[in-house]
Amino acid sequence: MKTLIYTLLALLALTTPAHAQEKDEGKISLGGILINTDGFTIDGAGEKVFQKERFQYIINGSYTHQESPDGTVKMSRGFGGAKANYALDKKQYVFMETRYDYNKFRGDPEQFVAAPGYGYKIARTKNFRASNEISAGVIFRRSDWEPVIRNSLWLKYTFAPNTSVSNKLLVERSSETFIRNILEIEYNISENVTFGLKNQVVHDPRVESVTSFNLGFKL
Repeated sequence: MKTLIYTLLALLALTTPAHAQEKDEGKISLGGILINTDGFTIDGAGEKVFQKERFQYIINGSYTHQESPDGTVKMSRGFGGAKANYALDKKQYVFMETRYDYNKFRGDPEQFVAAPGYGYKIARTKNFRASNEISAGVIFRRSDWEPVIRNSLWLKYTFAPNTSVSNKLLVERSSETFIRNILEIEYNISENVTFGLKNQVVHDPRVESVTSFNLGFKL
């Protein structure tokens, strides 16, 4: 757990995903529970994108903590990751991605994934963007390691000048299947401040779902 906290602090200090950005851009967000649970939830995330010619570098992290009214921890999970993309042309790119992942209630709470892959920009219009990535690599745990196959689908639709909806789906298949889906509606309060409603569903291996509000700051 300490390793995750240190990783996230470092990532936030540097402070959206590689699918979308075409220039240096960063964002940090912090939020709490909205519905579907008692007690309280704290949800924080940070991302930073660096662009240099054909290369794009991404650092990101996220942590969610949820407790019931009696103080019992119901959810404690997060990740810190780094990724490098190389553009082959306007539509295609290759990448290398690493991610440290923590889940208090998993058999092996800590794990590390490293995987090279291929990405394709399905759509790039003024109001709609979509990308898909496939990769194959290795997942390391304290007890063992094994191959992993990954697929990531990202969609974003801007339906008003200051309002957009996005969905990020990640599926990883090894001896166990990891699924994370994040659906978010975001409103630009100002040039540098956003307000969002986010629903996160994770299968790892038990299914966890939380809906929260987030206040974001673009850096």
